[in-house]
Amino acid sequence: MKKIRMKKFRISVISVLMITVLLLSACSTGNNTNGANKASDESDDRVLNISIPHDLTSVDPHGANTIHDYDVWTQIYEPLYSRNEVTGELVPRIAESYTISDDGTTYTFNIRKGVKFHNGNELKASDVVFSFERAMGLPIPSAYLTSVEEVTATDDYTVTFTLNKPDAAFIINQYLIFVVSQEEVEAQGDEFGTKVFLGGTGPYYLTLLKRDTEWTLEAFSDYYMGEPEIKKVRYVPITDVTAGQIALESGELDWYAIPVSSWDALSANPNFNSELVITTSTYFVGLNFRNGPLEDDNLRLAIAYAIDKEAINVAAVNGLGREADFLVPEQHTGAPTEGLTYNRDLEKAKEYLAKSDYPEGTNIGTISCASGSIAEKIAQVLQANLGEIGLTTDIKRLDATNMYANIRAQEYDIAVDQREIDGDFEGYRNVLYTKSEGSYRVKFKDSKFDWEKMDELWDAGIAVTDVDERTAIYTELNNMIMETVSILPVIQNVRPFVWTKDLTIPMNNPCYAQIYEWSWNDQ
Repeated sequence: MKKIRMKKFRISVISVLMITVLLLSACSTGNNTNGANKASDESDDRVLNISIPHDLTSVDPHGANTIHDYDVWTQIYEPLYSRNEVTGELVPRIAESYTISDDGTTYTFNIRKGVKFHNGNELKASDVVFSFERAMGLPIPSAYLTSVEEVTATDDYTVTFTLNKPDAAFIINQYLIFVVSQEEVEAQGDEFGTKVFLGGTGPYYLTLLKRDTEWTLEAFSDYYMGEPEIKKVRYVPITDVTAGQIALESGELDWYAIPVSSWDALSANPNFNSELVITTSTYFVGLNFRNGPLEDDNLRLAIAYAIDKEAINVAAVNGLGREADFLVPEQHTGAPTEGLTYNRDLEKAKEYLAKSDYPEGTNIGTISCASGSIAEKIAQVLQANLGEIGLTTDIKRLDATNMYANIRAQEYDIAVDQREIDGDFEGYRNVLYTKSEGSYRVKFKDSKFDWEKMDELWDAGIAVTDVDERTAIYTELNNMIMETVSILPVIQNVRPFVWTKDLTIPMNNPCYAQIYEWSWNDQ
C-alpha cells in the first residue's frame, strides 16, 4: 500500500532534497577536477543511494568523532591495518606486515608499495608519519596514541613507532587513525575538512561535498586491491524518520540505517533484506560529582539504584538493545564480566537518599542530551525514575556538537552519552584517563577519588599482553570507577539495517560498513 501511495506524489522525498541542493549550489565545493581516476566503466551510471540521519560534520578524519562521519571516512581513507568487526581479526591495508620488539615498545610497519592517493601520487612512509604526528596533536585522536613517543620513516616503505611504555592496545588503536596525503592537507590548509579532498587511499573518492544536503563518491580505479564493483555512491542526510522510511519503500534508497521504531515493519517486508546488530556502543549516565547536590555520595548511589534499565531499553530502542552492567561489552579484550554493578532497587535508592543531605529529595539540575536522539528518550525515562524517589530535574536538549563540547568541558549536571569502542577495554581510556585532556567525559583528576591509582591501573593494563592478567587489572579498575558513581552504563545499543534485494552485503563490518565489500546482484 505504501508503494502505491508513493506513486501519487509528483515530487519524491529525494527529489525535494535534490531541488534544495540545486538552490544551494552556490555553496558547492564543485565536482572533482584534480586528477582522481574515474571509474573504468563510464557507461555504468547506477548509483547506490544511502541515507544517514545526520549531516556530514567534516571530511577531516582526524578532526571530528561521530559514528556517522566515520561511516563515510571508512570509504575514503584507510589505516595501516583495519579490523574485521565480527572476528576481531586485524586486516592489512596500507601496511602489509608489522613486527614488535621483544620489550613491546617498538612497532615496525612495512608499507605496501604502489598504494596511490586519489590525486594519483604514491603513498610514502612520510605520509604515514605526517598523519600520525598530526593526529597526536589533536584532542580526540591523540587520546588513542598516548603511548607513542616518536614516529619515524626509515625509508619510503618502513615506519617505526617508538612507545614510551609497552602498550598492548596500540595495535588495535592504530586502526582508528586514517592516513592522509601530507601534500593535499598542506595545500588545503585551514579549509581541510570542508571541501573535496583527494588525499585518501580508500576504494572511493569524493566528487561532491555539500555537507548538509548531499555528498557523492566514485570508485577509485587505481585502488590497490582492485576497483570496487559499485561505482557510484550518493549520501543524503534524512533526519525525519517517516521521510526516510518512505524513501526506502519507494525505492529512492538502497540502504538505510533505520531507526528502531521502523524495525518491525521494514524487517517483515519481503522486498528487503535486514539485519539487527547489537553494537559496541554503550549508553551511560554521567553524574558530575562536582556540581551541587551531586557532590553527595549517598545521593549519587540513590540515583544509581533508581535507574530502570529495562524501561530505558524499551523506551529508547523498543527493547531491542541489551541492558548493560559494564561499560565495555564482554566480547572485547580485557572486558570485566564480574564486579560492582548497579541495578534497579527502589528500596535501596530510598535508603541511600535518606542517608544523604537531601532526605526529602531536591532539585539536582538538568539532564543534558542530544536532541531527537536515543539519548533524549533515555533522559525522559531517567527523569521519571528520579521523580519516584523525590529528585527533580529538567531535560536540557542540545544539538550533538554542543552536547559533546559541554561534556568535555565538564559543563553538565547529569548527561546521557554513549561510547562506541573497538576491540579492547582501552577504548574507554580517552574518556576517563586524567591525561586525556579534551576527550574525557568524567574528570577524575584532582578529585576526592583515588584517580592516581586509577591512572596506574590504566597504565598497568596496557603494559601486559596476557589477556587474563589484563582482564584482572581492568576488573579492579572498573570497580574503582563504579565506586565513584559518576558513570553508570544503562544499555548496549542496537543498529538495524535494511537494504534492497538488489544488493549483496556481507556482514563482516556491520557497524562501520565497507561498501567495497558490497555488490549489485546482477554483476
